[in-house]
Amino acid sequence: MFNGRSISRSFAGFQVFLAIILSLVFLSPAALAQDVTSRYEVATGQFTIDGTDIVSTGSGTLTYSWVLATQPPSSGAFISTPNEPVVGFTADIPGAYGVELQITEDGVPRTPVQLTLSTDTSLPVAEFDVVGLPTIGEAVRLDARNAYHPNGLALSYDWQLTGSPAGSASAFDPLAAGFSGFNRTLVPDIDGEYQVQLTVTDWSGGTDVISQTFTAGKAAPIADADAGSDRSVELGATVFLDPFASINPSADGSIDGSELVASWSVVYKPTSSVAELGITSKGRQLFVPDVAGLYVIQLTITGEDGVSRDTVVISAGDANATNVAPQSQISAAMPDGTVITTGPAIVVDKVVALSGVASSDQDGDLLSYKWALVSGPQGSAPSFSATSGPNVSFTPDIVGDYIVALTVDDGTSADTSTILLSSSPTGPVAVAGSDLVLPADRIISVDAGASLRSDTVSASYLWSVLGLGTEGAVEAVTIATPLATNTTISFETLSAPGLIAGRNLITNGSFETHGTLINNGWGSFETIEGWTSPVGVIEVQERNFGTGNKNENAVVELDANFNSTIATNVVVETAGEHTFSLDYAKRGIPILLQNPNVLV
Repeated sequence: MFNGRSISRSFAGFQVFLAIILSLVFLSPAALAQDVTSRYEVATGQFTIDGTDIVSTGSGTLTYSWVLATQPPSSGAFISTPNEPVVGFTADIPGAYGVELQITEDGVPRTPVQLTLSTDTSLPVAEFDVVGLPTIGEAVRLDARNAYHPNGLALSYDWQLTGSPAGSASAFDPLAAGFSGFNRTLVPDIDGEYQVQLTVTDWSGGTDVISQTFTAGKAAPIADADAGSDRSVELGATVFLDPFASINPSADGSIDGSELVASWSVVYKPTSSVAELGITSKGRQLFVPDVAGLYVIQLTITGEDGVSRDTVVISAGDANATNVAPQSQISAAMPDGTVITTGPAIVVDKVVALSGVASSDQDGDLLSYKWALVSGPQGSAPSFSATSGPNVSFTPDIVGDYIVALTVDDGTSADTSTILLSSSPTGPVAVAGSDLVLPADRIISVDAGASLRSDTVSASYLWSVLGLGTEGAVEAVTIATPLATNTTISFETLSAPGLIAGRNLITNGSFETHGTLINNGWGSFETIEGWTSPVGVIEVQERNFGTGNKNENAVVELDANFNSTIATNVVVETAGEHTFSLDYAKRGIPILLQNPNVLV
């Protein structure tokens, strides 16, 4: 992740990556309980609990076992399908319900996940990310922009450092006047664990508390896997998956764009399903669900500095059986149409147009929209033109940071996203441009001129190739000026779609390795390196025997009788398409000028 955004683009099996480097940040690994999400529908009393974000530690399969561990007295609530990744139950009595999830991976149980769900919707929800590589002497940012209130109430934030290594004098940075404190920074000064606690409070006094622990001085940066969006499809439909949104930060605070390796696995599928992943060219996977229900596919990205995993959920068949949650997405623009992404963009008393039309629902359900101000500068009272509908306007009244939330609801599930609108400098935004189709000369031009940067820091640029599409793709690309704002990129000619020319998987395909040649440049052998002769012997000759071979110094002579067959075994390194080529010619003796017939 970056203090800003990164953009990657794919070109016929290659992926090109642009990063604007101001500061490098990493999200701390989430606790297992944070990978379980829940939603409560007040009108029906229905809780929906989702464990599909839990990843396999390898490439194994997961099984799920949910139980209601505690519930209000006299409640008859129960989980009807306790072995599914997404479950639900009806809260028949108001109060708190304790839920426990037991995950088993390839038969080995993990520590159970426990969470408490309440029918009380009057309380806020605390969330924050630890952003920044935990390095001694370098600031780690704590960002709570995703904390929210179910009813859209504004929040205040209280940060506490509740644990640190012995002898540490680390403390939070002072809160600047006029700022709400949704994000703070902390500079670790000693190797070890630091525990941070956040309390969020709404205007009526409702609170929620969350704690996270990060380790400074020992944490390694990791690749950031992105398996794509969850989706709902018809039974038997072909689903294409790709890893091209994944990125690879590096350990030294720069973005080196080193090559990534992607692997996929099916971690959950319906009991009677026999569906498996299949590879296509250009690094994409295909999957065809064969039984109605949920499928959880995991992407594992391996980079130079570590491994990252992400899951994508495919809901197939009966649309009423499993609902795929919608996805909330906000865009903002000034009155002149200028799109707000990051940086000092908003102006006091100037209207900001907010839009949620880019939000989507894989099931095609009708969406409702709910807007709320999560946080603003102290003393601010900004106005909204409306709090519902896909398009609203917002007018800031005080200089500072504003966090606006949009919740989209499809009637069964909901999703909330936030946007930071600021008049203070923030991180950069990398804009690599649109995806392109390679022209005939296999050279493209790319331009990062539309990228945004902070007004107070000079930006540097780095173009690189991540791979992910085809093995060897990185070596097949030449970037003319990788540190420039704009540059040209050339791609090696491919011998077939998804294959790089010149990589020979056949041992001794040129027959240059052989025994001693006698009798003016020829010899017969039972075997030579990489080859055997099922019929007769292998006769190797030098090229001056008139075979027409122009590229090598040795060839094999085959005839219709004694020396008719040679054989080799080829070990492929990856699944996919492979191209085999054979150069041959008739021998230059008049009596043998008939057309040769070669069977492969």
